[in-house]
Parts: sequence; C-alpha cells; structure tokens
Amino acid sequence: MALLNALIHSWHLNNIHSRYSFGYWGNLLVVVFSMVSTTGWNVINSISGASVLAALSDNKCPQWAGVIIICTTVWIICALGITWIHRVDAYLWIPPMIVWCVAAGTGASSLHGAAIKSPTGANGAAAALSFIAVVFSFAVSWINCAADYNVRMPVNTPRSRIFFATYVGILVPTILVQTLGAALYSGTETSAAWKLAYNVYGVGGPLKMALEPAGGFGKFLMVLAGLSSIPVSYIPTFLPVRFTNVE
Repeated sequence: MALLNALIHSWHLNNIHSRYSFGYWGNLLVVVFSMVSTTGWNVINSISGASVLAALSDNKCPQWAGVIIICTTVWIICALGITWIHRVDAYLWIPPMIVWCVAAGTGASSLHGAAIKSPTGANGAAAALSFIAVVFSFAVSWINCAADYNVRMPVNTPRSRIFFATYVGILVPTILVQTLGAALYSGTETSAAWKLAYNVYGVGGPLKMALEPAGGFGKFLMVLAGLSSIPVSYIPTFLPVRFTNVE
C-alpha cells in the first residue's frame, strides 16, 4: 500500500486513478468491488463500536441502536466533504490512543501471555495462516483509500516521505491495536467475569472489564472507544462517491 500510495501521488492521479486505469465503464466495476469491500469493513467497525456502547450501558443502549448512532454520524461527516474529513482525521486518532494506553495499564493484572496456548501441527499451521490473513486484510483494505489520504499534499512531495508516512501509519496502529486486542482476549481465559462479559457483549466486554478500575474516567473512555469506530468508517463510506463523481 505504501508503494502504491507513493506512485499514485507522483503520477498526479490521486482520486482519479481508477478512472484513469479502467475507463468510465470499467470504473463502475471498481466502484462495485469497493462498495462490497467497504461495506464489509463498515459492518465490522460499527458492530464493534456498538458492542462497546452496549457493554458501557449494560445493554440500555442495545447494539442495534449503537449501530444507528455510529452509521448516522459517519454519513453526516461524509456529507461535509473530504476537506472536513481530513480536518477531523488529524485529531481523532488521539482519543483511541489514550483509551488503549489506559486499558493496557488498568487491565494489565488480568492479561496473561501464556493463557492461550498456540495450536501445534497441522492445526497450528492453519491457525497461523488464518491469523496472517486477518492481519494482512486489515492493513491492505486501506489501499483503495490511499489516494484520498494524500490528495492535499504538494505534488512535489518526495516519494520516500509518502512511502514511509504511509508505511508507519499503517504498521504502528496495526501492531498496537491487534496486540492489545489479543491481550484483552487472554483475560477471558483467566477470569470467569471477563469470559462472561465477552460472551454477553462481544469485544466490548473485555474492554469494559479492563477499564473498570478507572471508575468514571474509564466509563468516559468507553464512550470514546465506542465512537472511535466512526473515523475508520467515513473514508471507506465516502470512497465510492469519489470514484463515481469523476467525469
């Protein structure tokens, strides 16, 4: 993705690269594939955020209501246009970062690296390949948004700077978030309360248990965590519109 991002910018194609490559009618096929991909990720993002809100409210805000809140907010931000998306993106990474750091600290006593045994033999190989596929798909799914993220950069920006900015921007959050996610799940293997929370609320359960020692501040962080699915959803939602508006 980092390489493609650098090349697209240096070719001055940015948001019209699909139209340039596939033509008008071929571009419609790209739009369809993009909508399928982004819809799938938006479903995952919105349900994950809604599960956090449900866990915070003890199901007083059910998951379906959380999904509506998140998706409605995403569409409102998309309606403001790409300029506002870039403006809010510059700052909305900060609250989730605070949430994950606090959760790692307050939940550390319940996190155990040896709690989950890695499968061995043929099952181990299959599990490893599945995990690699999940990590890869999480990162590579941003490739159809690459041009939208550097569209405001000067055309003479060095390729190397775009490459490393993209590479680090994908690598660091992927490692941190997925490592913390695996650590939080380990708590479900060592604590019956964590296991129950996971079974009832899904991914929001272990996060709630990790932040409980923080008290009211932890609840505030749960709100931020639930709403953090918004910034990762509006660029994919906005993307098909960018493709179809190129004349």
